[in-house]
Amino acid sequence: MLRDVALWLGAGVGTLCLIVAVLALVFGATPLVFRTGSMGPTIPTGSLALALATPSDQIAVGDVVSMTWHTGIRVTHRVVEAEPLDQQNVRFTTRGDANDTDDTERMVESTTDRVVWSLPGAGFVVEELEHPQWVFLGGLVIGGLLTLAFYPPRTGQGPGRMSALAVLLSTGLVVSTLAIAPASQGTLAAFNDPARGRSTVSTTSLVIPTITSCTIITNVVPTGVRVTWSTPTGLAPTGYRVNYTANGLGTTGTISTTGLTADIPLGAITVGSLAVTLQSTRLSWISGAATRTVTAVTSLIVNCTAP
Repeated sequence: MLRDVALWLGAGVGTLCLIVAVLALVFGATPLVFRTGSMGPTIPTGSLALALATPSDQIAVGDVVSMTWHTGIRVTHRVVEAEPLDQQNVRFTTRGDANDTDDTERMVESTTDRVVWSLPGAGFVVEELEHPQWVFLGGLVIGGLLTLAFYPPRTGQGPGRMSALAVLLSTGLVVSTLAIAPASQGTLAAFNDPARGRSTVSTTSLVIPTITSCTIITNVVPTGVRVTWSTPTGLAPTGYRVNYTANGLGTTGTISTTGLTADIPLGAITVGSLAVTLQSTRLSWISGAATRTVTAVTSLIVNCTAP
């Protein structure tokens, strides 16, 4: 009797974890572990959440979104204002549920991670399971569950179908949780009170790359901007991301590269400015931004300067 209760308890939790694992694998959901509490009490510290990449024009006020700020920190807060800039890009203003003021960062995104599910406390378990010793222990647990289900009871009768089903689901709990743990990303539901922020937030980010030159590409008239940078010190990035926004007068887009140079088209810009940001990337990490401003006085006079 006690064995059946234990198995079915594990089966219930196992079913939930299997569903989470399938969602993460099939739909490309990003597991998030909340390390601070400014989204409480809705999503408290230690929660596990799933976020799906969503076109920004489908994000509404009230949705909880996860974005990487220019400082390299992933923050998950609720949208309080969504300002469309064009057909794809939206400028978001966000705020933590426990915060009194809006976040200082106002991110412009074409695709945004929207939180679709969360479970309080599960994040603590997932973070613990990232340690190698738990992988070994997980194997022992699976072996124990299989033995518990299929070892013949004293009556001489074999295990029932229901007990076997329960142990398979319980085993799924261990397997799926161990699978989710390495893929999870830490996120800050960051407090905007500096005193609380210092006591709860500790982060590591990639070094901002240094722009070494910003030159105008000319073919009779200026057609583009070539940005060149040096490899940053510290943790080596695996790539770089260049964002450019022409304040509604020209093209807007993103260039991803593993090299140290990028050519940005000027597009339709004739008079106005083009904001350029450069960031280092490594897996899910992203650095703060180096910036340049391209200014077109006329269609023939274009300058690239530091802010």
